[in-house]
Amino acid sequence: MIIRKAFFEFEGKKIGGYFYVPGEGKYPLAIVVHGFGGGTFERGKSALCVDLARRGIASFFFDFYSHHYGLTEFSIEDMTVSFQVKVLAAVHDFVCSQEFVKTKKIAIVGHSLGGLTGYLYCASSDRIAALCVLAAVSDLNWDLEHCFGPLDDWHVNGIKQFGDEWGGMSVKWDFVIDARSHDVMSVLPTITCPTCIVHGDADSVVPLEQAKAQHAAIIGSTLNVLRGVDNDFNGEGYNLMREVVCDFLCDVLILEKKVTISKYADDEQSKEEE
Repeated sequence: MIIRKAFFEFEGKKIGGYFYVPGEGKYPLAIVVHGFGGGTFERGKSALCVDLARRGIASFFFDFYSHHYGLTEFSIEDMTVSFQVKVLAAVHDFVCSQEFVKTKKIAIVGHSLGGLTGYLYCASSDRIAALCVLAAVSDLNWDLEHCFGPLDDWHVNGIKQFGDEWGGMSVKWDFVIDARSHDVMSVLPTITCPTCIVHGDADSVVPLEQAKAQHAAIIGSTLNVLRGVDNDFNGEGYNLMREVVCDFLCDVLILEKKVTISKYADDEQSKEEE
C-alpha cells in the first residue's frame, strides 16, 4: 500500500490531502469528504481509507480548509456549502489526472455535511460511479438550529466562535445564508448513480427520518440502519460502517454488481441482484 500527501491549486490557493493506493496499477477510487469541522486529522476516516486500499480501492481523503492543521489554505471562516461543492468538483478533476486512477470508477464517500455536499455534487454531475453517505444532512434548516442553538447572536455578530469541542473555529453568517439556499431534497431524485445511505438509529445530530426521506427520494438507493450507532459512528459503529462501505464499493466498483440491499432497524432482510 502506498500512502502519500498530495496538493493542487484551486482559485490561487492550495488544497491538500492523502492518497491511499493499493499498489502498482490502476484502481477505482473513493473521494472521502469530511463533515463540518472535520478533516484529514480524523483517524476513523483514515482507517477506512486503509481498509478500502486493502480491498483494491484507492482513495483520496482531503481537507476543505486549514482547520485542525488541515492541508488546505482556505479558511473555515469563509466556507459555505456552495463553495464546498465547487471544491469537490475540483478534487474530482484532480484525482482524474492521476495515472493510477480508473476515471470512470470514482465514488464519493461523504459524512454528515460532507454527505450533503456529495448529494449536491452528484445531482449536478454524471461522472460519479457510486455514492455512499454516512449520517448525511438533508434538512439544513433543522440541523442548523438543532446543532448550533439559537442563531440570533450569530446573525447579529456576523460570525460565530465555536467552543473547544469544535476546535475553537469561527464561521461567518454567510455560511447560514448559503446553507438555507439549498433545497437538498428537491435534487435527490436526479441522482442516478448507485447510492448507499448509512445511518445510525441513535444519531442525535441528524435524525434517522432524514435518511429515510433521502432513501425514498433516490430511486434504487439502499438504506442501511445501524442499531445503537451515533452520528460519529463511535465504538463498534465504526466497524459496522466500514463493513457496509467497503462491501458496497467493492460490489459496485470492482464486481460491477447491481446492489439492492435495504436494511432497516426493524427489517434485517436483504436482497442482491447480480
